[in-house]
Amino acid sequence: MSTRNSPYKLDMLVLSTLSKHDCYGYQLTQIFDECSNGIIKPKVSSLYPILYRLIDQGYISSYEETIDVEYIIIWNQKDSSFYNN
Repeated sequence: MSTRNSPYKLDMLVLSTLSKHDCYGYQLTQIFDECSNGIIKPKVSSLYPILYRLIDQGYISSYEETIDVEYIIIWNQKDSSFYNN
């Protein structure tokens, strides 16, 4: 049963965002905040368990990149076939 504050709603937002472009964790929080006019403001630390769970389930993948001498992990949608099921 889904509740109003179901964590799976955030999963869907992550998948929807990553279907449009690759992002790093902090960037995801900024996109959610901006698109919701400040209503959805998850902390980066709350996103990482979701991101790792989605990797384990095979929905997304990640790759490493260095930007301005800072090492970051970029998250991307692995395959959009699950939308067709």
